[in-house]
Amino acid sequence: MRGFRDRKAGVEFCILAIATFLCFTTVSQTALLALVMKRHDMPLSEIGIVLSVYGGAVVVFMLAAAPIATRLGNLATLRLGILLLVAGHLSYQLTIADFPEAVASRLVQGVGYGLFMPTAMTFAKSKLTPERFVYLFGIYASMVPLPNAIGPPLAEAYLNVFGERLFFVVGAVPAMVAGALTLGLGADRRPAGARGLPLLSTALLPSLRRPLIAVMAVGAMYGLIPSYMAALLAERSVPIGFFFTSFTVVLFAARFLLLGYFEAWPRSRVVALGLAAMAAAYALVAEALDPVPVGIAGVLCGLGYSMAYPVLSVWVAEQFEPHLRTTPVAVFNTMFSIGILVTPWFGTYVIAGLGYPGLLYVLAATGALVALSLAFVGRARPLVPET
Repeated sequence: MRGFRDRKAGVEFCILAIATFLCFTTVSQTALLALVMKRHDMPLSEIGIVLSVYGGAVVVFMLAAAPIATRLGNLATLRLGILLLVAGHLSYQLTIADFPEAVASRLVQGVGYGLFMPTAMTFAKSKLTPERFVYLFGIYASMVPLPNAIGPPLAEAYLNVFGERLFFVVGAVPAMVAGALTLGLGADRRPAGARGLPLLSTALLPSLRRPLIAVMAVGAMYGLIPSYMAALLAERSVPIGFFFTSFTVVLFAARFLLLGYFEAWPRSRVVALGLAAMAAAYALVAEALDPVPVGIAGVLCGLGYSMAYPVLSVWVAEQFEPHLRTTPVAVFNTMFSIGILVTPWFGTYVIAGLGYPGLLYVLAATGALVALSLAFVGRARPLVPET
């Protein structure tokens, strides 16, 4: 199997990809949390707190994932993450109408996400060889956003037909199946006496500076999509599907059809191209009043994101030997998550002063500037050569 360490590694990579898709099918259904809480007459201010505490837990426990995985191993830690994701989702069935209890459930889910993401990505990368690394990891990474195309619509259909009766219990089933699938995975052996890298010194490594700044910019630009994009399009009477559907379809298709072409390109230049495409998309949406340019923007944004995120992740990971990747991958995903969280917070002030177009132009300018800074930077040399 080309690109995998051996046949077993290829099978385990596929199992993890399926498990990740199922896990995030459950996670994606939390897009309806605000609707359910509103049905229970929870004040908007409290709903906002319930939704936002998730992000804080994600950031903290993405960083904590590295030392935890050093003790327990990546496989045990990603299983713990799935267990907490399931527990949090199930608990909504009992807590969703009560503010403090709903906050607790959301925190549990955030902890699970924070533990799962960096360890699962590290585990997936450990199954790959340098050949087709970008292409295969790009396919794996698409298992995280892809469920957004089916999870929320299925959850909405269930809610409309059956109401809240066992809503969160049924919604947790895909993640339960994901947890069961991970029982078929085998933990990788670590070299005797191997220890994880320290967080702070890893984050400050000069060779990681550019990819970490770039992924934070990618996160900030992506953060617009789940926060303000739907409201922006609704304000202009443009059906949201013109952006969201084209974005999701192109994102997934590009991971299969496009990433292999960029395998041999310098990482920095692929990322620059991706950021430039996302910047162009937002500049287009800033002035778009009709569905067609919005659909074109969705295509550009999907193309850009499909190139930028997985290539940045590989750029970071390939600088370290497999057993040392958990910490840098955790730092990488933390920076991405911080970027996502910055946009809803910072965007509120920008929208208040400049409107939605102002926020779009700010994000487009950010992406363009980072793209220009990367455009002529060569591929980083590995810090710890592969053995």
